[in-house]
Amino acid sequence: MPRFLLIAKPDFMQTLLVITAHSSFAASIEAAVNPGAFRVIMKEDAAAAASLLGRGAVDAIILDLGNPDSVATRSIVEIRSFDPDCPLIVFSGLGPGVWEEEAYLLGAAHVLEKPVRARLLQYLLGRALAEAPASSEAEPSGTQAPGPSHSSPYAPRRGLDELRHFSSLLVHSLNVRELIRDAVQQLREALGVNRAAVFLRKASALSTDGAPASDDQWLRPAHTIGHDPALVEHFPLSLSTGLGRHLTQHGRILRADSAEVRGNRELSREFHTLGSAIALPINDREALVGVLLLDERITGGTFSDEELTQLFHWLEELGVAIRNCWRHEQLAATHGLIDDILAGLGNGCIVVGSNCGVLHANPAALRLIAPDRAASRPMDFAEIPQQIGSLIFQVIQSGNPAVPFKWVPPGRPEVSCRVTIHPFTVGDSHRPNAALLVLDDVTEHERATRLEIEAGKLRLVRQMSWHLAHEIGNAVTPVSTMQQLLDIQGDDPDVRRELSSVLGSSVKRIVRLTQQMNFLSREWDGKAGDTVKLTDLIEGACSDASSYQPSKTKVALNMDKAKSPWTITGDAKALRHAFFELLINALQANPENPTITIRMTETPSSGKPGIAVEFQDTGTGFSRDVAEKIGEPFQSTRSVGLGLGLSVSRKIIESHRGSIEIPHPDKSPGIIRVTLPLPEVGSN
Repeated sequence: MPRFLLIAKPDFMQTLLVITAHSSFAASIEAAVNPGAFRVIMKEDAAAAASLLGRGAVDAIILDLGNPDSVATRSIVEIRSFDPDCPLIVFSGLGPGVWEEEAYLLGAAHVLEKPVRARLLQYLLGRALAEAPASSEAEPSGTQAPGPSHSSPYAPRRGLDELRHFSSLLVHSLNVRELIRDAVQQLREALGVNRAAVFLRKASALSTDGAPASDDQWLRPAHTIGHDPALVEHFPLSLSTGLGRHLTQHGRILRADSAEVRGNRELSREFHTLGSAIALPINDREALVGVLLLDERITGGTFSDEELTQLFHWLEELGVAIRNCWRHEQLAATHGLIDDILAGLGNGCIVVGSNCGVLHANPAALRLIAPDRAASRPMDFAEIPQQIGSLIFQVIQSGNPAVPFKWVPPGRPEVSCRVTIHPFTVGDSHRPNAALLVLDDVTEHERATRLEIEAGKLRLVRQMSWHLAHEIGNAVTPVSTMQQLLDIQGDDPDVRRELSSVLGSSVKRIVRLTQQMNFLSREWDGKAGDTVKLTDLIEGACSDASSYQPSKTKVALNMDKAKSPWTITGDAKALRHAFFELLINALQANPENPTITIRMTETPSSGKPGIAVEFQDTGTGFSRDVAEKIGEPFQSTRSVGLGLGLSVSRKIIESHRGSIEIPHPDKSPGIIRVTLPLPEVGSN
């Protein structure tokens, strides 16, 4: 196996120029080299790359010769005319031939066939770069000619005064590029700068602590004067190496002829490539915002330390202005996003400032409040209906949100809105800075709700009609049968007794059904009614239940009247029927000779004094499924009856501000608890 040389990553990034008409070839080259060691620049031909060649800006060249004939090989001649020393590697899709010898004679370091082989390319690039002559800008410090003196007679007081009063140089613009352009132009007029280039970080990548974010590690060219724009465009400054890294770490002015630059190849190379003599950081007093690169004066003189010190402080203010511009751009973008969101909402939204000026009104709000107004004209506070406008003013004055309410636009009774007003306070202000009015169009919702209620009522009426017809039929059928027997065997005493029993039972069922319908249709208005002793109500209800169920003659009612002295106020007849339905339910679900235990304890009801009455029988009790549906109409475990008994009881108890529940269907079966409020006046 052949061995390939492993190329160590250099301490700076090198530039690889790929001359090809096919972007796919440039992409294959970029994929083959180490992205941390090379930046790849693509140009279509040698003429397009003229601004990069011959300046030391390119470390190696790769040429794609699609058809290596006498015409195509002229590209090598053209490249060598611009840069005779830069290492050149030629790729071709054809096999070896006479053209290969010609390419070597014209100055190619290597001639390769396609496709691109990554390891071979890395090896040949490493060897070609190692054999390349040292660039003139990286001369040893011992042979470096002494630099010129940093003191210069060119220091006009007018320029220094303008630099001291930096605010006169900064235009009142919130656009970063316009600000940089005008500031550099003023700098050239004040100090006679020959060439200048400004590189800035990405605005969105600046985190709050000043550290570069992961999505941006470059200082990109923002404005240049006196430079070739094509050259500067292809040389962003990295924050991880070269000038970007040095200025980020040290934050001070850097001269191209200083010892630390002469000893660092990457710093020297960037200064030389960009034709600059001085690099100054642009800070916002917290972090590096950008870099300013300066050449000598237009007269050839250098800048004094005093001038650079003034310029350093001026750039700090420029950095603050740039950061403020970025913040304004972010705020404007956020404001635009909020505008788009509000415009897309179906709800009407209006923002009113503390001076009662309308700051924003989305199209939905304009359609609800003023449908006939011109959309292009800004909305005025006077156009808001007085009922809503007065509440907005109160919210701004008090800082308390308004209670939501229903509002119908004047002249449009078919429209219904729910109005909500919220205050907004910024910082430590005691008064709201704005108020948000939300108009929620609930017209369709209310229409759908009404339709659903009406449909529910119709379903209930249909269900109740069916159950009523069924129950009345059950009560009438035996009467009809006995009436036929009466015609045939009317003189038989047994038949007459049976007929009397059937008639009595059917009449009771129909009377109970009538009472249930009557109590379901009535509402107790809560006004003072009958005051009755609770134990008397329960005893009367037990007597009614026993007479309704004559088959269970021995009903034991276990209730200590001496320990139950409470009285309640309400509709005594309705309450007695509610207890009657509960006791009927207990008798029907229990075996012969049932025992019903009544326990009463004082307990709060809706935050006021109340009494809890528990009915416990000796039956099996309710299942959990039945317990969860207590009080729902037509819920019954028996094959006869409407299943309205507990519904009627619940309706009566709740109309008296009480409640009914099955507390523990699993732990304590057979218990129903009724809670009722005690009279507010007097004591029991």
